[in-house]
Amino acid sequence: MVGESSILVAKDSVRKEHAIGVADGVGGWADSGVNVGFYSRELMSHSVDAIQEEPKGSIDPARVLEKAHSITKAMGSSTACIIALTDQLNGYVLCQEYATGDFAQI
Repeated sequence: MVGESSILVAKDSVRKEHAIGVADGVGGWADSGVNVGFYSRELMSHSVDAIQEEPKGSIDPARVLEKAHSITKAMGSSTACIIALTDQLNGYVLCQEYATGDFAQI
């Protein structure tokens, strides 16, 4: 974590699933006295919780970010990206980018 940004690394060796993510708080909130670092850290913290609640073999980055966003109470906003790495993907990576809603399967 640095300033307005936050990262997550979620690893489950038993389920053979992993996720990484980053949230970059929107600095324009500083003009209103808001520390968006709190927002991005809370968003990533809730994302870790949401990942742990995902069904085995199906971490859905979009669902994770939606759930995390819905319970984040800190003021601010952020771009965010979560990448899911699971054994079930046969070498594919699922990535959801929060700010634009873009989705990619790599």
